Amino acid sequence: MPMPGPPVPQEGPFSKIQIKGCQQIPLFSNMIIPFEVTLQRFLEIPLQHLALHREKNLVLEPSSTEKKADMPVEQGIIIPKKTKQDPSVGPESLMILIPSEVHYLVARTSAQKVPISDISMSRIFLIKQAHSHPVSLCGPFLGAPQAVMAMEKLVVLGAKRIWMLGWCGSLNPDLRIGDLVLPTWAVSEEGTSQHYPISQSPPRPSKELNRSLERALEKRGIIPFKGPVWTTDAPYRETETKVKIHQDRGIVAVDMELSALMTVALFRSVQFAAALIVSDELFDYVWRPGFGDPVLEQRTRVASQVLLELTMDAESRSKV
Repeated sequence: MPMPGPPVPQEGPFSKIQIKGCQQIPLFSNMIIPFEVTLQRFLEIPLQHLALHREKNLVLEPSSTEKKADMPVEQGIIIPKKTKQDPSVGPESLMILIPSEVHYLVARTSAQKVPISDISMSRIFLIKQAHSHPVSLCGPFLGAPQAVMAMEKLVVLGAKRIWMLGWCGSLNPDLRIGDLVLPTWAVSEEGTSQHYPISQSPPRPSKELNRSLERALEKRGIIPFKGPVWTTDAPYRETETKVKIHQDRGIVAVDMELSALMTVALFRSVQFAAALIVSDELFDYVWRPGFGDPVLEQRTRVASQVLLELTMDAESRSKV
């Protein structure tokens, strides 16, 4: 028998709870939510004392919010920085989360591993170009904290346009193993984004980079699926209830890094875009992994090639 929650002011059959940075959401006050919600940290009363009435289509939906112009952002004690030993990189950078594709791109381009002065990433490579700055290539990564540390380092080394390649799980029955997703915005259920206040909520990629990526994929005969993505730190807590909630919101896929990288890119004023390949399916609440599927391997490789071509100048591109 659940413990009763604190009294909530009534307004007809519903009460309204103000969620910071979001719309007011009407809620029943005499029920208990049996699940966690992405925006839990913004609720002003404990989440366990509320229930979402899904039949009334009352879904937690972030509205576009603005950070106050006069709100100072306090600097961290530990800050990303470029030391005398660190290399400078060009404006184009590839963040490749998939180990096989890091190995492939390094071998194809004869990229050179360079030493880095701190622990922000395990590996960074430079791809030399004929008539422009080198392209930086780094990875692999797993999870938002590690990926964000790498992005922070790339930015201080000189990266201005960051392209990500990763895998995702499908929440949409129209998305199958090997299909490619161009994320349009992201829902954060990871712990890193909240430390980076941004003026745009939910976080979104660069429209310019997304358009370039979409055109390049279409030239290869790949029509990407566009839609929002849910990012979580806890793949073993992707419950049926959570998946249903995100499906109701139109979320098409789930990953472990995207929302944090979008957020940090906006915070640091750099451009960012991502290509996600569907590696597993859970849209019908049964997990079907596709790791090792030839279709996944082939589509991932094509996406790697497309991202490489987008970052290199014409003469260098012709040599790889």
